[in-house]
Amino acid sequence: MQAIERDEIVRCLAEPGVTVGAAAARLGRGRATIYRKMAQYGITARRLRS
Repeated sequence: MQAIERDEIVRCLAEPGVTVGAAAARLGRGRATIYRKMAQYGITARRLRS
């Protein structure tokens, strides 16, 4: 289940021009929750955009 959640966050954040706030809205979660999940799964926005 965690892998699916992680993949969905990565997928949303990898789209061009999408901010964490926009990704949170698309996923139906709060921005703080997405930041917390990013930390939990070791996701960085910089890594996604390179």
